[in-house]
Amino acid sequence: MHAPLLWVDVETTGLNPHGDRLLEVALLLTDEHLRELAHIRVVIGWRGLDMAELDPFVVKMHETSGLWVEVERSNLCVRQAEDQLVEWIERHGATGLYMAGSGVHFDRRWLRAHMPRVVKRFHYRNFDLTTLRYFFGSEKTAPAHRALTDLEQNVEDLRALAAQARAAGLVAVPGSQLARAAS
Repeated sequence: MHAPLLWVDVETTGLNPHGDRLLEVALLLTDEHLRELAHIRVVIGWRGLDMAELDPFVVKMHETSGLWVEVERSNLCVRQAEDQLVEWIERHGATGLYMAGSGVHFDRRWLRAHMPRVVKRFHYRNFDLTTLRYFFGSEKTAPAHRALTDLEQNVEDLRALAAQARAAGLVAVPGSQLARAAS
């Protein structure tokens, strides 16, 4: 792969995109050397969300991260957040890029359900960091459960894995994404 990546992460109230709520979405654009070019983060407002109906683990996670406070203050609905993300992708020329992230199939499933116009801007392929972590036996850094912070950590983790691959002599394709990231 010789192209930039468009990283995505979502924060939600659960695992079911058809029954739970989308709370936060971040996009981070990196060049072929994994240098950040731009990012955007949107928080969707859900006033009156009944915390008693949610999984206590999720409530505590988002209380700890500070996301609930931002959700309560946000005036963005899902459609407005989607409009902002679509405009950002187009303004940065990021249409058609691989969807990158950690467990990115989860993010794609949520975006397909709630923000289909955003998903249409991505390539159909994913670049999933989880696969590389598995291959290298690398543990995932504990997530902050904030979309942008987690994306920044994912990019840093990929840089470290690229350097590890290079040191092990595993990057055999000159000019590949991992070769450039490790240099």
